Amino acid sequence: MSAPRPYRPEKGGMTTRLDGIGQHIAQQFTERKRRMCQNAN
Repeated sequence: MSAPRPYRPEKGGMTTRLDGIGQHIAQQFTERKRRMCQNAN
């Protein structure tokens, strides 16, 4: 599991960080779903 991206206040502050975390979670969720589908087959 890769570490979350460091906080960069020069790039839009908290909103950008939350957006990055949201993308990270969505990516993990997609990976998990894909793995479960492969296991089902």
